[in-house]
Amino acid sequence: SSFGKKGVKSISIIVWVPILMCIICLIQGRKYLPKSGKGWISLLKETQGNIATVGGIFLFALAGSNVLSKVGFGDDLNALIQNLSLPKAAVVFLIGIVVALVAGPLSGVATTVAMGPVTYSVLTGIGVSPIAAVAAFLIWMSTEGASPPSSSPIFMSCGLAGVEDVQKTFKPLIFHYVIPVVCIGALIALGILPIAK
Repeated sequence: SSFGKKGVKSISIIVWVPILMCIICLIQGRKYLPKSGKGWISLLKETQGNIATVGGIFLFALAGSNVLSKVGFGDDLNALIQNLSLPKAAVVFLIGIVVALVAGPLSGVATTVAMGPVTYSVLTGIGVSPIAAVAAFLIWMSTEGASPPSSSPIFMSCGLAGVEDVQKTFKPLIFHYVIPVVCIGALIALGILPIAK
């Protein structure tokens, strides 16, 4: 069946959500769209650079996630951390740093596929509550948009804003966003910052 629950399951969410968003944007912004063929050609020429960049970044992000899964990155990391005799706080911060590093070049979906199960099993294995483990992972994963040097949202936003030297944004992003967010996630995992119930 192509309708209802079976129809939704037959199409990947990675495909239908962006298509649905594009349709909604076209409906909402229809009065701003070109009215002639020349106008459409001009619009497509203006946006082709951004579309190529975004498409390529997402393609390679998903490919990177699949590669990490196929080579058993998660299992290897889990085995490595389980064999280290580190204090709980050190393991939590180590996992947070690894998730932030993996989230940089990958999308949120790809990071979740590659690191989600490992992070959860390691954190719950050292005594972190399941809810805190999930909350910490989601917080660490949210650094995907600000983890230089290969985070796609940095380049997309700088391209849209006309920033020519993207590297100038790296230091502020790391010190004002990535490091504080990793620390917040770690403090939640350690139970120092409370989670609303």
